[in-house]
Amino acid sequence: MKLTAATVDKMQPTDRRQEIPDTLCTGLYLTVQPTGKKGWQVRYRHDGVHRRMSLGGYPVLSLADARQRARDALAAATEGRDPAEEVKAAKAPKTEDDRDKSEVLICQYHKRHLSGLKSGAVVRRELDRHVVAAWGDREIHTISKRDVIDRWTASQKRARGDDKPGSGLSEQVYELVRRTRHFANESGHRRQVNVEGDQPRPRADR
Repeated sequence: MKLTAATVDKMQPTDRRQEIPDTLCTGLYLTVQPTGKKGWQVRYRHDGVHRRMSLGGYPVLSLADARQRARDALAAATEGRDPAEEVKAAKAPKTEDDRDKSEVLICQYHKRHLSGLKSGAVVRRELDRHVVAAWGDREIHTISKRDVIDRWTASQKRARGDDKPGSGLSEQVYELVRRTRHFANESGHRRQVNVEGDQPRPRADR
């Protein structure tokens, strides 16, 4: 069934749980409980196993937003990631030593900000590819612009590409790091940094 805002709103409960697929977004399902409660679910495969993930309830989560979240989850699954596990990991309490690590912060950044953007899935892929792969266990605040340039200088020497230190791809990657650091600052993480530079600065007492 091609779901529309009107059909979703008018869908009536029965004596059994209903799972109605959305033909416009393969993998997205509208669930309707016998109580009348409605919600969204996405189905995907990870490591050859069928998985299901709840996206949220209706009408808090609209049809358009549910489709976008489903597409993001399916894109993650296509890359070999497990979106349900990523959400679970993001919700899990983090120790003081872990919560400033790049991989942890990027998961939170995706959940709270990127997932609501049309370009969110693309930005998340770039963060995973260029930042998590290189510095996933490192605190985001310690990754400097020089770190990014040095990494790309070395990789380009090996690949004989044309990306020059301080420009091109290295600049794009550092911008992703800078945005994640800004998110960390705005989220109240324990270590604040000057997002325009690389030196940590203490948080002001309130």
